[in-house]
Amino acid sequence: MPENTLFSFRVDNITEPLNAGVPPWLRSEERVTIERDCLGRHLLNEKGPGWPNLTLVGSAWSEEELLFHFDCWASDSHQGQDTVVVVIQPESVGTSVKLEIDSQGRCVDAHVLRAGLDIDLKWESRARIEIGQGDSGQGWKLCLSLPLEILLPLWSEAPPEEGAVWRLNLARIIELGKEAEYLLWRPGFTPYPDVLNPAAFGNLMFLDP
Repeated sequence: MPENTLFSFRVDNITEPLNAGVPPWLRSEERVTIERDCLGRHLLNEKGPGWPNLTLVGSAWSEEELLFHFDCWASDSHQGQDTVVVVIQPESVGTSVKLEIDSQGRCVDAHVLRAGLDIDLKWESRARIEIGQGDSGQGWKLCLSLPLEILLPLWSEAPPEEGAVWRLNLARIIELGKEAEYLLWRPGFTPYPDVLNPAAFGNLMFLDP
């Protein structure tokens, strides 16, 4: 699969609880990894196979919702907060939404009107969030459902169709004592982590298999 594209596969409906094991809509072979630092270095390669903080992300969509599944690997030695970040922006607009969800299921969401300059923290995504034990046997997993009826009016956007492409970035922030490991899917190649930089975004492609 292209390194800069996460494929989202259409499903007719979601009836089972999102955290009831591995979701049947999740295509494990089509997941992307969050494992790069802000300068673009692949930490899995740099730190070796013993590095515990790999994050795998898959996606699906229906007429009502956009779904993401995160499998966040972790070691038992982790201390502090562990958070994933999702930033979504259709190709036809210049604004995005940002969600930060931690391993306790707490969510902070915002409508980003101009990256880093104008952020509406009063906007609510009404996301459905379910947390469970990680599929790797350690760490945690997140199933995130975003209602399209909340997202689409922000952008006067029509519902996605087969072949539509939105812009996307993903991150994970792991607090380790007094330091933090900031991992990005699409890094901006800057000295500091910037998940809101549109120039670094990858693609979210909607497919109807």
